[in-house]
Amino acid sequence: MASADGVQICNIALRRVQGEPITDLETDDTKSAVLCRTLFEPARDAVLRDHPWSFAIKRQLMASSTATNLTRWLYSYVEPSDPYCLRPLVLLDAQDFYNEMTGYPYQEESRIIYTDLYAAGLKYIARITDVSQWDDNFVDAIAWRLAADLLKPIEGSSAVDLWMMYERALMIAKGNNDLGAQEPPLPPSSWVDSRFAPRSR
Repeated sequence: MASADGVQICNIALRRVQGEPITDLETDDTKSAVLCRTLFEPARDAVLRDHPWSFAIKRQLMASSTATNLTRWLYSYVEPSDPYCLRPLVLLDAQDFYNEMTGYPYQEESRIIYTDLYAAGLKYIARITDVSQWDDNFVDAIAWRLAADLLKPIEGSSAVDLWMMYERALMIAKGNNDLGAQEPPLPPSSWVDSRFAPRSR
């Protein structure tokens, strides 16, 4: 399913709400196509924002903002636009090997990041539009989200059950996506921990 294009994903969603399939997102003028053309990109971005998907995480240095800084923060930076930042995750310290500054305070306003960190980078969720980079679970989650958005315009009924299916698909996708990451082991907290840690045989 990961090789599915936008039309195929829309048709999966339409099949779930008993809608008429479409042939093209740009030129098809059927009711189903017009709805998908309107709803597909917002649904994609919403699902991307819902979780730090491994394929959508990017790291970039941020350019200093030229906006007047009428805040308590020392520095201001422009959020990355290529690829477009959908959700900041954590600041990176460009002066310290781009270490992730977990918990370091910042404020986001109008795509400007305000912080006291000098020479800051950003780890963020990017808008990834290349469908070939999406995995099967992510595609399934988008199709459920889109189906929930399509149900009322097509059938005029509630999408409660479809939202439950979307949340279930999202939970499964999150779980599978997290399998690809592992936190590094913590260093010994003291000489005693290091001295008396169990030794492998």
